Amino acid sequence: MVVEHRSGSEQPRKRRAIDQDELKRIASEVCDTILGHTKERFAFKDHLISATLLDSPQFDHYLDAFPEVALATTLKAYPVLDGSRLKTELTLIYGSEEFRTCCGAVDFYQLFKDNNLSEISLTRATKERPSTSTGRARRPTLKPPS
Repeated sequence: MVVEHRSGSEQPRKRRAIDQDELKRIASEVCDTILGHTKERFAFKDHLISATLLDSPQFDHYLDAFPEVALATTLKAYPVLDGSRLKTELTLIYGSEEFRTCCGAVDFYQLFKDNNLSEISLTRATKERPSTSTGRARRPTLKPPS
């Protein structure tokens, strides 16, 4: 037995010694639990792929080879989107010089706002994050430009 010393008026508390095999088993259980929780927490990541569709440095490449896999993954994460409309909107964006200069969501939003453009499906959907518990989209946090 191992004696743990405490300061003050408390009595010393006795702990049993743990052998190496028991420590390895406990460590393995802890690691398995952490890995399990990590996999569970990050299992729903398809909505993150939608951001790659608006990666302006890739627009030249996307004009030559449309990102079909990213579009399919986005449509899976946001089933309310009209796939053919979104593809058309993205193709127009990829060919536009104004959009090629955008760096990030704020620039895209500002371009829509400055030019009184209606929001495209994807930018509206990315503001409506899908809920993993109910399967419904939340209300948008930003108002569309008027």
